[in-house]
Amino acid sequence: MRVRALVLAVSLVLGAMPAAGSEAVGSAEDVLFTGAYSDDWVAAGDLGRLSQIGNPLTFGGTFHHPGEGHQNTYWILEQVWQAGATPVANLEIFASSYEIAAGFHDAAIVDWATGVQQWLAAGEGRTLFLAPLVEMNGDWVPWGMDPGNYQIAFRRMHGLLTDMGLDETQVRWIWGPNSSSSAPYAIADYWPGEDVVDVVGLSVYNFGGSRGWWDVWPIMDPAMEQLRSVAPDNPYLVTQTGSGSIGGDKNRWIMDLYDYVASDPNLDGLVYFNFDKEADWKVWDDRGVAWGWLAANSDPRVAYEFPFTSWFQPGPI
Repeated sequence: MRVRALVLAVSLVLGAMPAAGSEAVGSAEDVLFTGAYSDDWVAAGDLGRLSQIGNPLTFGGTFHHPGEGHQNTYWILEQVWQAGATPVANLEIFASSYEIAAGFHDAAIVDWATGVQQWLAAGEGRTLFLAPLVEMNGDWVPWGMDPGNYQIAFRRMHGLLTDMGLDETQVRWIWGPNSSSSAPYAIADYWPGEDVVDVVGLSVYNFGGSRGWWDVWPIMDPAMEQLRSVAPDNPYLVTQTGSGSIGGDKNRWIMDLYDYVASDPNLDGLVYFNFDKEADWKVWDDRGVAWGWLAANSDPRVAYEFPFTSWFQPGPI
């Protein structure tokens, strides 16, 4: 997914919200945690429209970049937290992997992370997942198409934040490639190492229309095979996903994705990209909610945990 500007992406909590500290329901198998991105600056509109629908969401997707200002960082993350969800924060730095790896952006990264620290310091179990420089295996992002320097850049950012005291009890790191790679490199070429990755993420989109309709399995299976070749034991999240509306059954596609995630041994959840950008990914707007989303997100396999303490304990997840 091409993201070129700072946008707010806040979680939408659907249905009655369990009390803070609620345990996840279900067993370890055939259970998934769900989440969403929203293009609303304030979550109230989305929350108002959807307050009585489906299961509540564990994750809320956000986008950030150095220089956005501590106040904005706090606001974006806090919108998700107040909605009863844990942020999945995508950090974009509009520079090449070489520049980031060489340290040209260290000061800006540390300044941004200081804003994150201020938010975490508000307490009450605040935590976040950090997904820096996602979709690095595509030619549409400035940090892409440079596996060697990308690996160094990822590790450098991890070191900077760790040196600030942001450990696994507050921040978990997501490595988030796209489901398809731009030649000549493959997903696995960008793997930065198990010592700096807590969660494996994946962007999975079905554009439809002129780009063609892709069912879930042909998109997911090859990507999952590559991911398991480098990280067979990590938890995985589909950190960005959506389906277009032209060329097939969008409702069925959403339901199929939920089934895929729930049945895969590595996959533990998904975060839906509720935007109208390259395609109309939206499953809800002022006109209503897609029935496929309602059916999928009301599935009894959907779990919820807030705060998400089970993934923020010392050591590996």
